[in-house]
Amino acid sequence: MKKTVIALGLASALALTGCAASEGGNSDGDSGDAPSFDIRVAHQIAPDTPLQEGALKFKELVEERSDGRITVSVYPSAQLGNELDTIAQVQADSLEVALVSPAVMSNVAPNAAVWSMPYLIDGDSEEEQYENLKKVAQIDEVEQMTEDMAAEYGMRAVDWTWWYGNRHITNSVRPIESVDDLKGMKLRTPDAPIHFLAIEDLGASPSPMAFSELYLALQTGAVDGQENPFSTIESGKFFEVQKYLAVTGHLTQGEVALFSEAFWQRLSDEDRELIEAAIKDAGEHQSQLALEENAAALERLESEHGMTVTRPDLKSIREATKGSAEKWAAANSGFSIDIYNAIIESQK
Repeated sequence: MKKTVIALGLASALALTGCAASEGGNSDGDSGDAPSFDIRVAHQIAPDTPLQEGALKFKELVEERSDGRITVSVYPSAQLGNELDTIAQVQADSLEVALVSPAVMSNVAPNAAVWSMPYLIDGDSEEEQYENLKKVAQIDEVEQMTEDMAAEYGMRAVDWTWWYGNRHITNSVRPIESVDDLKGMKLRTPDAPIHFLAIEDLGASPSPMAFSELYLALQTGAVDGQENPFSTIESGKFFEVQKYLAVTGHLTQGEVALFSEAFWQRLSDEDRELIEAAIKDAGEHQSQLALEENAAALERLESEHGMTVTRPDLKSIREATKGSAEKWAAANSGFSIDIYNAIIESQK
């Protein structure tokens, strides 16, 4: 199998820690002979969040359904490194599972960028969009993309649909009523080029930086604003240093349950079935929590935290981003526009 391994970051150190690696070799399905092993799950988000709750639900389901034969260890808050570190560890087979954003994943596997295209998923609410996302993830083109990534990059997206939320724009300059109000603004984005796309098409200037640096950058005026789901805007306390919130929903963000392909291939068919069902059930659990939290956070941001909330003319914003996918494909030869077109067509 060909593997493309990015800078390993903490992977070498992790390999020396003595953490139990999986030994789930292909068994004949006899539970008496089936091996016991541990699955390590790493992510970047704080413990008191839906994503961590989802990871803990995965642990609960796997351990319960395997009668304790398979255990799960969860590492939140970037304990094993940032997203690129954990992706590298998954590729190197020194970590079994990473929960990561498709945007950062696209730095390694270009077609993962499709999930970060502006206004990709249809729906009048996050609930409708989540249901559409689950359907879209099952189309033939997405399933083929998953298999191709596993073969080429040594990592398998077992579930693309852990809902995180739509991204919305805050700033300290002016209320946003239309796309014209965004022109010239300097907005922080995650450090993934695909995230620059929508911001540039909207006439603003992207300023990539780590999330840990964002509050101070907003406080000092190093950037005018940022974009994130409502729950992240609230938990990050950005309302303390940002007055305006525009409900743009320009990007739909999920998290990917990314497994080491080498680990996946060592599993018996029975264990694969058990683990895949558990990760999808856990994703449904955390997605429902995220949907509820985003809705509640928006209400609090407006009523309790004093943000001025606008609901801009989305027609002008959508129009400004209409050619984003084609522009991205033209500049990035590793990205297939066919996958994007198939996702759009499947929702008609």
